[in-house]
Amino acid sequence: MNKKKIISIVAVVVLIAVAFVGMSLAYFTDTTEEATNVFTMGKVDITLQEHPVDDDGKQIKGSDLQAEGEGNEYHLFPGVPVDKDPTVTVLKGSEDCYVRMKVTLDNASVFYEIYKAKYGEQADMTAAIGSVLDYFIGYDSDKWITTADGYERDATNDTITVTFNYFEMVEAPTDDAGTELDPIITGVMLPEWVTGEMAAKFEDGFSVTVVAEAIQAAGFEDADAAWTAFDAD
Repeated sequence: MNKKKIISIVAVVVLIAVAFVGMSLAYFTDTTEEATNVFTMGKVDITLQEHPVDDDGKQIKGSDLQAEGEGNEYHLFPGVPVDKDPTVTVLKGSEDCYVRMKVTLDNASVFYEIYKAKYGEQADMTAAIGSVLDYFIGYDSDKWITTADGYERDATNDTITVTFNYFEMVEAPTDDAGTELDPIITGVMLPEWVTGEMAAKFEDGFSVTVVAEAIQAAGFEDADAAWTAFDAD
């Protein structure tokens, strides 16, 4: 093969290579319809209410739960119960959630003194929880659970706060009325062993304050993890 023919063959090979390169740049293309993703925000919504009572501390028959934030006043006597039913409702539109109640008594030092006079010297935690539970009627420890971790003493304001966790996660309500939980108690009573001398130590009476809290269940392994996050805020 002479030199001229060799040059011609090389030129042909180069042209073919260029042709193949040009073909590799010819893409197949298409466009789909637009897909829109909508994100809605979850929420937790609860109320805390109780029924109104008459002058004797008895629930008014046929009455509805009072507006949120309304409470009752009571005139107590040892051994005479009065009606009190703090009730949490998880409203429709809420997500699965955990619920707890915090019950605070003022005049903590007086409660401690009375409790220890009856039962002997006790640890503050035992006396605090015991003082609260001694005055409760209808408390179901299987539904509203408290532990030693759920006790808080505020010496400055002379209060005891005991936290009660609802025993299970509350599923997202489907009913328009929401999901009404079991009341934490049905009444309050000064124990029969409280003497007039003991009762007189409450110079201006005492108050029971109840606050309900809820937190989403999603994103937490269990209730303990959820409440740890809640308290860290």
